[in-house]
Amino acid sequence: MSQNRESGVEQDVAQLCLELEGKAQEVLDLAKQTGADMAEVSAGGSTGLSVTVRKGELESVEFSRDKGFGVSVYFGQSKGYAAVSDSSAVALKKAVIAACDIAKFTQEDPYNGLAAPELMAKNLSDLKLYHPWLLDVNAAKDIALACESSAFADNEKITLSNGSSVNTHESAHVYANSHGFSGSTISTSHSVSCSVIAEETSGMQRGNWYTVNRDPEKLQSPEEVGRVAALRAIERLGGQQPPA
Repeated sequence: MSQNRESGVEQDVAQLCLELEGKAQEVLDLAKQTGADMAEVSAGGSTGLSVTVRKGELESVEFSRDKGFGVSVYFGQSKGYAAVSDSSAVALKKAVIAACDIAKFTQEDPYNGLAAPELMAKNLSDLKLYHPWLLDVNAAKDIALACESSAFADNEKITLSNGSSVNTHESAHVYANSHGFSGSTISTSHSVSCSVIAEETSGMQRGNWYTVNRDPEKLQSPEEVGRVAALRAIERLGGQQPPA
C-alpha cells in the first residue's frame, strides 16, 4: 500500500465532497428563487467494491458508484421534501419544485423549521472516519478465498459453502442549509464475511460470521472469520426445540 496511492484516493473523495458542496449550494439557491423561507439539503456519494467467492471460485464482482440528494423546503412552518439521484441541473431543479409544491399543500406544524442561525455549529470536529482499503479485485478475491478455506480446514463436518465476501466502501456526505451552515464528512466501511453449512446424520445447519470496521487494520483476520463461521455451524448440529 503506497502512501502516494492512498493520498490520491483521499483526494478523489475530497474532490467528491467539493462537488457535492457546490451542488448543495445550487439547490439552496433554487429553493430561495422559488420562494421558500428556509431550506436544507443533504447530499451523499459513495464508491464501493464487493467480491464474493464460493467453493474456491470467484462468484461475483460488483463495483458501485452512487449519488443522492434530499431537499427540504419550508414555507412558514409547512414542509416539503423531495429526493433525487441525478445531479444534473435539470434534475435538481425538478426536485426543488417538487418539494415546494408538496410544502404548499402540507399543513403547518409548529415544530417544523431549522434551528436558529446562532445555534449553527461553527467548528466541526474531525471524527477520524476515513481509513481507505486499497484493494483491487485480485487482492479482495485472495482474502475471500483465505476466509472460505479456513472454514473448511480440519472440519470434516463442513460440507458446503454459501460464499465468502469482501466489501469496501468510501463515501462523502454534505449537509447545508439556508442559514449559511455547510458541513461535510468522508468515511469508509469495510467487511469480510463467510457462510458455510455443516452436516451430520441429524441434518444440516448453516453458520455465519462477519467482521466490520471503518479501519481495515481493525478487521478480524479472514482466517478467524472463516473459523468462527464453521464453529457456529457445527455448534448448531443436533439442536432440538425446547418443550412447549
